[in-house]
Amino acid sequence: MLQVANLSAWISMDGTRLMEYAVEKRGSAVSCWIASEVGKNFSLNWECGKTARSTFSIVSVDGVVCRRLIKDTQKLVSGETKAFCFNAVDTSPTTERPLMFSSVNTTVSDDDQYLATTNPQTGEIALKIYECDKTNNDESGFKPSEFTGPERIHEESMKALVHQVGGFITFAICDVQT
Repeated sequence: MLQVANLSAWISMDGTRLMEYAVEKRGSAVSCWIASEVGKNFSLNWECGKTARSTFSIVSVDGVVCRRLIKDTQKLVSGETKAFCFNAVDTSPTTERPLMFSSVNTTVSDDDQYLATTNPQTGEIALKIYECDKTNNDESGFKPSEFTGPERIHEESMKALVHQVGGFITFAICDVQT
């Protein structure tokens, strides 16, 4: 489990917490690699302890923001934690699509149009958590996630990438700012 201050995060697949590899801490950010299986659903889980102010969490997959949450963690009793789970992308106000590990879709080498469009965050699951002041409770104005799923990547740009939203994934957490 990755941990910074009173925040912790992990990835689960089939309800089981995945092992983290090559854990690196840089300031208030922690990253690691995890193993995945193509076709398996996964969830990003995190816990927050008591904070001085509300927390604003941003979940991104393959560099696309999928969810933003503001929670009143400052109301927790000292020593108490609140758990969160993100396992699907909203596609409409009433539907969602589960997060799933998938293989990388590559193109043939004469398809140079994809060379300039390679996303450096492909294969990355990211959680950023900030402290904030909550100013209103307006939850209206649904906007579906812009995450569309696996993108096509030129095979010469793949580097060590094996899966999208999968393979061995880097996920950074907890850029806590006060």
